[in-house]
Amino acid sequence: MDKEIVFVLDKSGSMEGYKIEQVKEVFGKIIEDLPPGDYFNIIFFDFMVQSYSETLMKADPEEKAGALDFVNSLEADGGTNINEALLTALGMFSPESQRVPIIVFLTDGEPTIGVVSPYAIRQNIKDANTAQVSIFSIAFGIEDESNYHFLRAMSLENYGIAESFYLKDNASEEIGSFYETISTPLVTDMDSPIAVGGHRTCKHRRKEPLCRLRCYCPWKIQPRNRQNQGGYFGQYQGRG
Repeated sequence: MDKEIVFVLDKSGSMEGYKIEQVKEVFGKIIEDLPPGDYFNIIFFDFMVQSYSETLMKADPEEKAGALDFVNSLEADGGTNINEALLTALGMFSPESQRVPIIVFLTDGEPTIGVVSPYAIRQNIKDANTAQVSIFSIAFGIEDESNYHFLRAMSLENYGIAESFYLKDNASEEIGSFYETISTPLVTDMDSPIAVGGHRTCKHRRKEPLCRLRCYCPWKIQPRNRQNQGGYFGQYQGRG
């Protein structure tokens, strides 16, 4: 299925050195491999927000080449304005679009510029996400566990998941594998009986469905306990 995808990438001072080089490597490859039916954009942020384009762009060879130059030119510096970066990204999506909307958000730290309260940021993002964009967070080299919990909660509130990656030689490979999984939606707007809290919600003899999954995607990741888990995630709509 065709996607609309915005990459929101942290380039604050703490990303300097190995981290920023890994970001260039993995997202350069991701951009090169974007299929022609997708639309995309890239946002870098530190204390301010810098977008490659003001709107989503078709993933044609010319735009991808320009985006690659944009990625390779970045340098790490400044603070971390997470709130403004994500609000800018959400503003690029339309609820009327028929493509699958996705944000891939990468950061290595806590918000330090602008709105810095994790709770306020979470509420701002929920309020602004009228297009029901799935936000997938990549916590890259985060040392403070509370920062990961913030990213995880924010993603779960916005139809996505979060995963943590440590600083090691194959970090870019692992991040790339995570992206391949989350960027492959198979079904959208599917009516289905599902189990919630161990109980099936659609036992009643009705013609209309009681629940709906939007952006229904398979996933298989290695969570923080490094034990393989498989399942499905999506936006649940219904009673029960």
